[in-house]
Amino acid sequence: MQYDSTLRKIPAKCTNNKWIQLIVKGVSSPLRHFYAKLKLKEGFCGAAIISQRFAVTAAHCVFQARTSDMTLRIGDFTQNNQPGYTVGVEDYFIPTMFGFGFEDLPAHDVAVLKTSRPMKDAFLRALPICRRLTSIYSWFNTTLASCGLGSTSPDEDKKVYPNVLQEMLFTQTTFEGVGYVEPVKCRGDQICTIPFIDGGNICYMDDGSPLFKMACGTMQPECLYGVASYFRSNNRSSDDNYCNGGSYFASVVYVSEWIDEIEISETEF
Repeated sequence: MQYDSTLRKIPAKCTNNKWIQLIVKGVSSPLRHFYAKLKLKEGFCGAAIISQRFAVTAAHCVFQARTSDMTLRIGDFTQNNQPGYTVGVEDYFIPTMFGFGFEDLPAHDVAVLKTSRPMKDAFLRALPICRRLTSIYSWFNTTLASCGLGSTSPDEDKKVYPNVLQEMLFTQTTFEGVGYVEPVKCRGDQICTIPFIDGGNICYMDDGSPLFKMACGTMQPECLYGVASYFRSNNRSSDDNYCNGGSYFASVVYVSEWIDEIEISETEF
């Protein structure tokens, strides 16, 4: 496990002007084979299966946690409610760049999970990682989507967890926020988004959930673009001062070479 033990833990509660996670105003998702539910000692996070032994989630979900407190639940999570199975987590990896910067917002918020045994149907479930293009703006105006099982209510005191996977569509935006004298450009390790539905966002228990790019001209997932990281709120489901009313995701593409190195070094031949 790679992390800096001097880093502070992320705040446990989502309060006014704190970053929070969920999908609000989403719709019931079609079958997303690659989605996995990462159960933790307290709560859960989303994750995306990328190969037979590896999944990707948000670093803050597992930071300083014990693998003995983690399990991955794999299933369809839709109205079909087909039986699934669980696997343990043998190890996890966090980039050395992970940490907290301006206003304690996480940077490089990506973690790789290694399961205790191969996922038996991973060849059907795995979603490949999107590869770096010459410019991050090559995917602007491309349809993106995120899915998760987090609360569908933005009210911290009235969390409502769905029985089936929820999904929200997004487009990428250049700037972190609006209303500044000089707009702040979104960091390279972040993906700032605007929801297709006004007020739609990620929130409670959806951190780590996959953000995926749709294949051109279709609504079929093509590759994993990022993972849900955080959202800034003023007790409302959308705040136009942050991410133009959308949500922050951590870019998986930004650390794709690091992920490749982990898979190669940790795979037993």
